Amino acid sequence: AFGASQLLEMLMNNCGEHIHRMVVETGLLQLMVKIVKKK
Repeated sequence: AFGASQLLEMLMNNCGEHIHRMVVETGLLQLMVKIVKKK
Protein backbone atom coordinates (compact mmCIF):
# COMPACT_ATOMS: atom_id res chain seq x y z
CA ALA A 1 0.00 0.00 0.00
CA PHE A 2 2.91 2.35 0.70
CA GLY A 3 4.29 1.95 -2.81
CA ALA A 4 0.87 2.67 -4.29
CA SER A 5 0.55 5.85 -2.24
CA GLN A 6 4.00 6.98 -3.40
CA LEU A 7 3.06 6.33 -7.01
CA LEU A 8 -0.19 8.23 -6.61
CA GLU A 9 1.67 11.16 -5.06
CA MET A 10 4.14 11.26 -7.97
CA LEU A 11 1.30 11.17 -10.48
CA MET A 12 -0.60 13.94 -8.70
CA ASN A 13 2.51 16.13 -8.52
CA ASN A 14 3.70 15.62 -12.08
CA CYS A 15 0.76 14.87 -14.36
CA GLY A 16 -1.58 17.80 -13.90
CA GLU A 17 -5.27 18.40 -13.53
CA HIS A 18 -6.39 15.47 -15.68
CA ILE A 19 -4.91 12.99 -13.18
CA HIS A 20 -6.42 14.93 -10.25
CA ARG A 21 -9.87 14.59 -11.82
CA MET A 22 -9.39 10.88 -12.56
CA VAL A 23 -8.35 10.15 -8.96
CA VAL A 24 -11.41 11.92 -7.56
CA GLU A 25 -13.93 10.68 -10.14
CA THR A 26 -12.92 7.02 -9.96
CA GLY A 27 -13.04 6.88 -6.17
CA LEU A 28 -9.37 5.92 -5.97
CA LEU A 29 -8.65 8.41 -3.22
CA GLN A 30 -11.51 7.11 -1.05
CA LEU A 31 -10.35 3.54 -1.60
CA MET A 32 -6.81 4.38 -0.50
CA VAL A 33 -8.14 6.11 2.63
CA LYS A 34 -10.06 2.93 3.52
CA ILE A 35 -6.93 0.82 3.04
CA VAL A 36 -4.82 3.10 5.22
CA LYS A 37 -7.45 3.23 7.99
CA LYS A 38 -7.50 -0.59 8.22
CA LYS A 39 -3.88 -0.67 9.38
